[in-house]
Amino acid sequence: MLDTAPSFLYVGTYTEALPHVSPTAKGIYAFARANADSELEYIDWFKAVPNPSFLAFHPAADLLFSVAEVDDAEDGGSVAAYAIDKTTGRLRMLDTHSSMGSWPCHLTVDPAGKHILTANYLNGSLGVIPVAADGTWQEGAQRVQHKGSSVNPERQEGPHAHSINLDPSGQFAIAPDLGIDQAKVYRFDSQAGALTEVSSLAVTPGSGPRHFDFHPDGQWAYLLNELSATITVCDWDGATGTLTEVQTIDTLPADWDGHVSTADIHVHPSGKWVYNSNRGHDSITMFAVDPANGRLTLLGQESTQGKTPRNFTLDPEGRKLYAANQDSDTVVVFDIDPETGLLHATGEVVSVPNPVCLRFLTV
Repeated sequence: MLDTAPSFLYVGTYTEALPHVSPTAKGIYAFARANADSELEYIDWFKAVPNPSFLAFHPAADLLFSVAEVDDAEDGGSVAAYAIDKTTGRLRMLDTHSSMGSWPCHLTVDPAGKHILTANYLNGSLGVIPVAADGTWQEGAQRVQHKGSSVNPERQEGPHAHSINLDPSGQFAIAPDLGIDQAKVYRFDSQAGALTEVSSLAVTPGSGPRHFDFHPDGQWAYLLNELSATITVCDWDGATGTLTEVQTIDTLPADWDGHVSTADIHVHPSGKWVYNSNRGHDSITMFAVDPANGRLTLLGQESTQGKTPRNFTLDPEGRKLYAANQDSDTVVVFDIDPETGLLHATGEVVSVPNPVCLRFLTV
């Protein structure tokens, strides 16, 4: 049965200048949606840490977490916790904690809700931060430092951890690092809150690994490479924590000669399709998944009808895709064809300053 429960959409933004952005936003923005067929209704914006660019929910409690993508001279970046009023969708900032590095750009919450895992882009570190169910920070945070470089002197002069993701079992963490052309795999001890490296997937030099997603069946994984505009398709061994490359496929048309910079990737809940966003080309690329081996077949690209699509999200029902156009201050909504996986613009365009990350919460 289709879930038509009401939901809130939270939008992470840039509020302060970074080398690649001009800020216009004030904080985290919130919208309400009555059901799967409803349009978004603006609630309000809420005070947040500077540059709350990436968001994640606690799995059980009424909490939202964001990064503060900054490089403070004393503490580096930080992570903030917010209380969610599930009746109104309103947010209230609770407290902050060091992200264990500079320019934190991604975070995830472990299935037990006891730890926040962060990826810090500027210095290439990971953080594991204990948190209580009420959003208060606990003692025992851990920092893991990546080392190395790769062939692009401007973007790969050192490590740049770009995301951190837990596997379906919650026992392994995968951390793509743009600067060293690797996706590092760590065993995650959920009791101790500790990461121990067990393997690493090396991609073609200059690829720049960025974001990552698992197929719902847990057998396959998809690594999005920012600098080469490719997806590395992998077999996943959940017993040993090992990624094995089985395919690399382009996300852009062969005749594209403009700016190349992918941003985000998601597998459809059905497992039938994979989508990624392309900055410069300003599009979402659509792929069909081979149900026998997880490999991808290109279906085409669909314009996001805006500039610089960053993150995007699928709604809880898997019926719509919401694309965040950072440099045109819009979120554009697409229907997903249930037979083909192709995208079709609905005509719904929502104004949001500097939208970066989109997260749905069903209530």
